[in-house]
Amino acid sequence: MKGTKPFAKHKELVVVPGAGHVDLYDRTDLIPFDKLISFFKANLIDKK
Repeated sequence: MKGTKPFAKHKELVVVPGAGHVDLYDRTDLIPFDKLISFFKANLIDKK
């Protein structure tokens, strides 16, 4: 996919105990929002 190279190195595996991949669509109590927010802030905010 064109344009993804700058972000290719920014990866993190997050394991959510007791959840399957479809659980994270509607069981919002299982979603680690704090982990997602910290990852996005660290990797997607322009650091000029």
